[in-house]
Amino acid sequence: MSNDDILQRLSSFIDRKSPQPARFLYRMWADQQKAVTYRELREAILNGGLSINYLLDWQQDYSNFLVESYTPLVKAASKQTVKDLIAEYGVELHDPMYSAIERYISTHGGRLIREVSTAQYQAINVLVRQAAMTDTMTVDQLARAIRPCIGLTKWQCQQTKKFYDNLIEQGYSHKKALKRQMTYAAKMHRQRAASIAETETAYAYNNAAKIVIIDAVEQGLISPEVMKEWTTADDEKVCKRCGAVDGEVVPLNELFSIGVDLPPGHPGCRCAVKYLLKAPERKLPTNP
Repeated sequence: MSNDDILQRLSSFIDRKSPQPARFLYRMWADQQKAVTYRELREAILNGGLSINYLLDWQQDYSNFLVESYTPLVKAASKQTVKDLIAEYGVELHDPMYSAIERYISTHGGRLIREVSTAQYQAINVLVRQAAMTDTMTVDQLARAIRPCIGLTKWQCQQTKKFYDNLIEQGYSHKKALKRQMTYAAKMHRQRAASIAETETAYAYNNAAKIVIIDAVEQGLISPEVMKEWTTADDEKVCKRCGAVDGEVVPLNELFSIGVDLPPGHPGCRCAVKYLLKAPERKLPTNP
């Protein structure tokens, strides 16, 4: 099977499965915004920071995302990769043991919850602390400008707040500026939801495939000397980071030279892995 076929299988899975978690995240962030009152944000500004309770609440929200959206995604990835790998290698493979999938979900899912919720909390806290030092707007106006940013990254929060500030400088009323800012923030939320969903879908697919391969090795269905090869689309859209490891071959349980076990190498990455059942001479690509 060609590298193009392998990439197409991954891309097809992402296109089919990522919209659902993206919708879940978008709705969740909207609910989080509604749950934080302007009064609470005003108090946070006056106190110079958000209560840690917001972080705990948001971690629970992402835990619900893990259970309701991410877990079904990983299980679907496991079933799909079994079919795809059977088609690729022509050997009988099986859906890996439930415990192996659960361990992956627990380990990776736990890290995802911590990283995303902490980044969200820190991003809003930066805005709150900046607002506490602002004397050109009322506390109420600041609270209303901050709330649409809940769910965004630090950079996205700063861009959204900057968009609002620029409108005010152009002479817009706070009411009209806020309305336009909410539209701008909604676009940012859709972009972030799609980015997380597509990246995590790719991560689920590539990791499920490795779990299937490891299970097949342990059952004696394929050689324990299996290798893995990093595969890119080899076109102008491939970033320098992934382009540097295109075609790199390493043992199954070793990291690629960019320091990761499997794609995706970055948010939005659609690189894949090709498993080589016979260990070739180990090779590294020549850096461009």
